Amino acid sequence: MSSRRSLLFVPGTRPERFDKALASGADVICIDLEDACLPDEKAGARQAALDYIAASDNPASLVLRVNSPRTPYGFEDIAAIIARDDLPALTLMLPKVATDVDVQIIDQALAHKSVELIALIESAEGVGNAMAIAKASKRLVALMFGGGDLSAELGTTLDWEPMYFSRCQLAVAAASQQLELIDVPYLDVRNDEGLAAESLRVKALGFTCKSAIHPNQVGIINNSFTPSTSDIARARKIVAAYKHCNGGALLVDGRMIDLPLVLAAERTVGIAEKLGL
Repeated sequence: MSSRRSLLFVPGTRPERFDKALASGADVICIDLEDACLPDEKAGARQAALDYIAASDNPASLVLRVNSPRTPYGFEDIAAIIARDDLPALTLMLPKVATDVDVQIIDQALAHKSVELIALIESAEGVGNAMAIAKASKRLVALMFGGGDLSAELGTTLDWEPMYFSRCQLAVAAASQQLELIDVPYLDVRNDEGLAAESLRVKALGFTCKSAIHPNQVGIINNSFTPSTSDIARARKIVAAYKHCNGGALLVDGRMIDLPLVLAAERTVGIAEKLGL
């Protein structure tokens, strides 16, 4: 299971910012070919992004948000990826995912490419189909909650209460398939306390990562999703006990431990090892 805690968006139209975004401390950066690019900018952004990914020494730290497969721009993005023979294994974020078919189309189109997929769910239809979307492809590694578009469709604000139900729906769907779950960016880039509070809230719901739109948000998000020393010690104890009992039922410090808790502990240990904690 991945140890990604933070994902920083960077516009595909600003290739001079790609290296700076990687230096922000974000676990991954997402080069955006969709919302960040006007129609007449998309071809140039696509070329710059694919060239950068092809030349990268650390492609695992890069995600590419393509355009929706329901649009001509999405077709052009996928065709360009298929045509390139110099690309490493890719992680693609698919926007506007409303049904499992949206994921399956891309999965099949890229059948001969090494690709992982993130499904960005940002509509009422998508939230209603979250469980089917989570099961749509074995190459799906994460769901992402797109609260901005969803709140506009619902006629609500992006505050906690109106978005709570939808976040819960995605948390259940992601957990059912052991997928990562990425939260929507916090839009007030100067409200550090609000960002920290929301990060901890979504973590408590089962989210594993939060996205950012400004480099200054990355440290706060990473801190919120980084386990404490006591959390790491308990997680290592659970993992060791689980291995010792060969997958059977077990008690740790008087508490019954089942598979979901083991998986959570393994993720905590993975984060700790990645960070050298």
